[in-house]
Amino acid sequence: MTDPLALLTEAEKLARVADTISGQFALELARILRDLERQLRILALDAQQGKQSALARAVRSQRLRRQIQQALQAAGYQKLAETATTASLEALVTQLEVLRGAAQLAAFTSSDLTRILALQELAKLDLLNQGTAIAHAIWRTFAYGLLTQRPVADLLDDLAEALDLELAEARTLYDTTVSVFGRQVEALKAREGDVYVYLGPADTKLRPFCHEHVGKVYTRDEIDALNNGQLPNVFLTGGGYNCRHVWTAVSKVSELRALVGTNERMPEVTALLARLPAGRKAA
Repeated sequence: MTDPLALLTEAEKLARVADTISGQFALELARILRDLERQLRILALDAQQGKQSALARAVRSQRLRRQIQQALQAAGYQKLAETATTASLEALVTQLEVLRGAAQLAAFTSSDLTRILALQELAKLDLLNQGTAIAHAIWRTFAYGLLTQRPVADLLDDLAEALDLELAEARTLYDTTVSVFGRQVEALKAREGDVYVYLGPADTKLRPFCHEHVGKVYTRDEIDALNNGQLPNVFLTGGGYNCRHVWTAVSKVSELRALVGTNERMPEVTALLARLPAGRKAA
């Protein structure tokens, strides 16, 4: 039996996505939808041949396809939502559902709507200070990596070629976007009065900013006043390029809230830092 509360949550997310979808973002989602549907055909055919991994990926792709269609339709972009849909694809999707039941494969219940909303927010920003055109190319590459089945290695090759970058530089921009996206998802979950702990590795690769703040708890205003020396909006960019740390909301009843304004760390992080070798060089 479907949980009514879960349905209400999905409806609320869909409404938020629909309210924020712009014309340009709708076109990007439609492009991703077309690519996703092309891949879904291939996965569906592989699933029909008995490939269990292809079936699992196809079921998830179909759920994501449906959610993108719903988001576009709710925002008033009916034609874009229907642009690649054909009777033959719908027949394949029906067969997928039959195969899923026969294989006793659970349906995917996690929502991608929050991720679509986070993508829309990132589309408005150039947090990596690369300029609008380059920022859009990076965003598009990341969006395809997030919402389709394309291998990241292929996406990075295309990005490096399109922007005339070394592969390592393209990888840095892509990986940093991945981290920023994760923090954007957390930002969408934020509630008034939340405080955040800066979590992640406490090792010899720590850069000075992360060494200073890891394990400490801050209000959102305090975070917004910080400067990592590389990128703006520390709540989304953390310590800068390739940062491995995240701002994680602290529970209302957590004792970590007592650390706000004290400049003290979580005891576990303090212990980890104490074990680092003397003369550690910050990365």
